[in-house]
Amino acid sequence: MKDTLEVSIIECLDAIFKKLEAQTDKMNFKFIGGEKSVLIDKIEYIESQKHRVVSIYLNQK
Repeated sequence: MKDTLEVSIIECLDAIFKKLEAQTDKMNFKFIGGEKSVLIDKIEYIESQKHRVVSIYLNQK
């Protein structure tokens, strides 16, 4: 039982660290009004027009 619990804890911690790493990956977008840095995990949809970013829809969770 102790070995199983130890393995489970290690797997959980690995998953947590991977999720935290993923949340730091950002992408920069240039708009007419300036530049915006967005977490890649939060992007749901990017709308463009003539190869230019028009709007970015983000997941608010």
